[in-house]
Amino acid sequence: MTLDVGSWRLDETPRSAQEAEVRRANGVSGLLDGSRARLAAVRSGDIVRRDRVSGKGGFVAKVGLEAGQLKPAQQVALGSLTRADATDLTRARYQELTGVSRSQAAYDLAELVEAGVLVRIGAGRATRYRLAPASDSGRRRWTDERIRIELSSFCTDRTTWPSAAEFRTAGRSDLYVAASRYGGIGFWAAELGFPRVERARAATPLVGRRAALAVAAALVFALGAGVTALALRVHQHAATSAPPPKVKRTAGAAPVSFLTDVRSLRRARVAGFAAQAAAERAAASSRVALVLRASRGDSWISVRSAAGQLLEERQLTSGTEVRLHGKALWVRLGTAANVDLSTNGSRPRPLPSRAAVVVVTPRGMRVAEWAQPQPAPAPVLVASRIPAPATPPAAAPAPLPKPVKATPPPPPAAKAPERSSAGSSWPAPLPPP
Repeated sequence: MTLDVGSWRLDETPRSAQEAEVRRANGVSGLLDGSRARLAAVRSGDIVRRDRVSGKGGFVAKVGLEAGQLKPAQQVALGSLTRADATDLTRARYQELTGVSRSQAAYDLAELVEAGVLVRIGAGRATRYRLAPASDSGRRRWTDERIRIELSSFCTDRTTWPSAAEFRTAGRSDLYVAASRYGGIGFWAAELGFPRVERARAATPLVGRRAALAVAAALVFALGAGVTALALRVHQHAATSAPPPKVKRTAGAAPVSFLTDVRSLRRARVAGFAAQAAAERAAASSRVALVLRASRGDSWISVRSAAGQLLEERQLTSGTEVRLHGKALWVRLGTAANVDLSTNGSRPRPLPSRAAVVVVTPRGMRVAEWAQPQPAPAPVLVASRIPAPATPPAAAPAPLPKPVKATPPPPPAAKAPERSSAGSSWPAPLPPP
């Protein structure tokens, strides 16, 4: 039962307690009179109520109101929408226009939506209501009585309930959907006196199914027998090839089971894998992975093993790197300040600028030889801002010495003419005694 209290307002005019009691009694009697009038209208049929009708498909419809029987508050709200004061209507706006409570506004709007006058848009606090478009005004509204009349007309001269395909062929899919939604097919078939509708199952030939099951069972049995025979054969071969070890049994001790043997073999296998992994880790830890990178310039490098074998020798240009592996590596560097060194994936670090020979082992890196320190360069005098004195003019060249006159050599001494005895009047000298 709905009570319309939208027309009541608070009257703050001072009155006596007796007058207040009289007005309160009159108000309650007025509400009761209005409720009795509305109930009489419902009983007389002026207002059509649709009660819930439960069935297999759920409830048929909610309690609603025909569009022709509207409350004054509903008429005021619809008039506001009709005059185009606003395109949408909210619950708060309905309360403002009609002055009803929050719950009454929600109930009135639900009745208008159920009657098809308004359309609900959104949900929650953002719910809005809008006048139903003209296309929705002529849609069919399926009530219990209308569904019963339509189904009775469609199922005339039928002894069985029509299928969905028959409804679709006749162009009455809407009737089938309405019957399914409001009550269910089983409910309406029982209402119209038709036998219970059973779903038609696909007829599967029984012989074909039995044959398929028999073939599948035979295949499974053959596969199982083959696997069992192969397992027995392998077990017999293992038993004949190696005699079982002698097991000392103590009094009261149970024999070793097959599951125990499997567990012991698994433990031994796991232990072998662990030993192999430990050996690989030990071997990896005894070697060193060396990376030399020229980060700040070029440098000449020469790398040898611990035995003296030459592994790498070249000019390492700027931005390039070389990777080497070994137990102990001797690295000779041309310009150590330009090279970064990294071992076993560690972070690259610069080398000492005076390092000449570096030894790299798994334990770390050490400098084996240092380069001789370069002599300090001569001090450079800072140029003075006072201009240097002008260079004096070059002196005149010294005069060349006078040439000495060469004296002729003395003439040779004159020889005495030899006198010959022939034709000479001088006697020849006597021989010495």
